[in-house]
Amino acid sequence: MGLDAFFTRGGGKDDRDRDQLLAEIEELKKQIKSLKDAEESRKKADAEIFNLASFPEQYPNPIIEISLSGELRYLNPAAKKVFPDLTKKGIKHHALRDLDNVIADLEKSGERSYIRE
Repeated sequence: MGLDAFFTRGGGKDDRDRDQLLAEIEELKKQIKSLKDAEESRKKADAEIFNLASFPEQYPNPIIEISLSGELRYLNPAAKKVFPDLTKKGIKHHALRDLDNVIADLEKSGERSYIRE
């Protein structure tokens, strides 16, 4: 059943109403397409974020994240394997020697990360 069933064919106001309704329908179709395109873009971005977030988990070298207060925030699987007692010993672990000096240097310099090999 088309739109014609809702309008009389006498011309005048009904034709204007019909034309306006058709224009509004076309605009809604454009908006729906735009929303579908945005959803597809979001899905692609989510997949990319997931891929990037998995990087530390798959990285073969240890990655350790520590807050400026000395709290262990993250250890990737390689860090857990190389330093199995790191979580238990915390900042007293030999791998984190001189941590107080490193934190002081980071605070002074404004840097946000430190790499120790």
